[in-house]
Parts: sequence; structure tokens; C-alpha cells
Amino acid sequence: MNAPTIHLIGAPTDIGASVRGAGMGPDALRVADLPGVLARHGFGVVDGGNLAGPATPWAPPTNGLRHLD
Repeated sequence: MNAPTIHLIGAPTDIGASVRGAGMGPDALRVADLPGVLARHGFGVVDGGNLAGPATPWAPPTNGLRHLD
């Protein structure tokens, strides 16, 4: 029986976060060797890289919400 293949797709964004840095999450998981860990557990791994998206506007919160648009 073949091991399942996991496709990794990073979605780096700070939109909605109260501090900068959340957008580094996908790259941090790669530095921590997430693909290697999954492979050592028997999974096939395909890393599709990161998606591109709009820049974070870093507007101040409005009525307690940040970047709602």
C-alpha cells in the first residue's frame, strides 16, 4: 500500500493579526523541517511554496476589528 501524499501550500499573511510576524509562519515551519518530519513518518510530501497575496495594510483597528475589508 502506498503512503498518502501531503501537499503543503503556504499562505503567509499578517492580515487580522495584532502584531507583525504571523506571515512568517509557513517559512518557519519549513525551517523547522516540517516536510522532513512528515516524510520520516512515511508520507509523500510535495511543497508547493507560498501563495502570493495582497500586502498587509497595517491600518489601526476600527471598532475593535483590524483589516476587516
